[in-house]
Amino acid sequence: MADAMSAELNQPYAPPPPGQTSDFSDNAANRIYQLYIVAGVCLVLVLLFASARYFAKRRVIKHRTWDDLTCLLGVIGTLAYTTIVIGLSVGRFYGYHSWDVSVAQALTSQSKAHLVLLVISTCLSGPALWLVKLSVFVLYLELFSPFRWLRITAICGILISGLYFFGITIAFAILCSPLHGHSQMDYFNALLAPRCQNHDIGMAISNRAGHLATDVFLILLPLPAVWSLHMPFKRKLGVSAMFLTGILGLIASTLGLYYQVTLEYRSDTTWDLIPAWITSIVEMTAGVMICCMPTVAQALKAFHSSWSQSRSTKSSSHYRLGSSSANTAKIKREASDSTLQPIHLEQGYFPGSTGTAWSRSEEAEND
Repeated sequence: MADAMSAELNQPYAPPPPGQTSDFSDNAANRIYQLYIVAGVCLVLVLLFASARYFAKRRVIKHRTWDDLTCLLGVIGTLAYTTIVIGLSVGRFYGYHSWDVSVAQALTSQSKAHLVLLVISTCLSGPALWLVKLSVFVLYLELFSPFRWLRITAICGILISGLYFFGITIAFAILCSPLHGHSQMDYFNALLAPRCQNHDIGMAISNRAGHLATDVFLILLPLPAVWSLHMPFKRKLGVSAMFLTGILGLIASTLGLYYQVTLEYRSDTTWDLIPAWITSIVEMTAGVMICCMPTVAQALKAFHSSWSQSRSTKSSSHYRLGSSSANTAKIKREASDSTLQPIHLEQGYFPGSTGTAWSRSEEAEND
């Protein structure tokens, strides 16, 4: 009996493909480092952009809007999901080929805490991604409030995407959670049960397809409004490029959909889940960067204006040492004309959309 049990525990978690042999040692192929590298870079970017946004709002702009709250929720969701995924990767299971993991190693690595985290991460991925997209939607509502068609479209996008993603999350939680008991084997049996296996990949693919469609929608939505603003051509290009950062999220979403489809036709789940997790983290990071960029750009513009005025003042002071009072007044007028005028923040994040906050040099450039 003991020998039969030992032989069963030494079987591979999944049968190897033809021509492959199982390797239960630590020298087996492992791609977990890819997750750690990407997660580390994305965490740095999220914290950097979120900190810059917080500093800009508190010290420079000193004006709070609703997208501050939704962006904060998106940052929290991104950090929570990334932390949970990194916790899941601990142990000799994920990142290895399924045939390079023995049943004993799977049972050891996938403790009850790991299995609970797996269910939580799967349930959290949809809402966390939606919170990031919600912050972008609310950002559009704040930036482009004069455009009635954009407000209506953004609100519809919020409601439809929210109902869709939370619906999939609730369905997964019902189908793949234990019906009775909460032991390690109860979670194993629930995740491997036909009611979960028959719908798990399908729901994941639907979830990814929905995020892909939402990403395309978010990239295209602000462009008509941007190009209808009364701004110099170069500024329109710069603002459009800022929102087109979402292409990074679109690429990640497309790759995520590809890897979810791959999971449908391959039995190498422990290996293929790593790129699926990576694309989710990258997509969330891109969304956080988009919702932070306008605020950070506004702060940088204010700093640049202050620095330019400081340089102009110093230059005028040196020249005034050998000049008459009339020449001094002329120099001050010229320095004032060549620098940016104070930005009216209450008119929106894009100064100049009302034609009152542009400097003379920018108007000349537009001409």
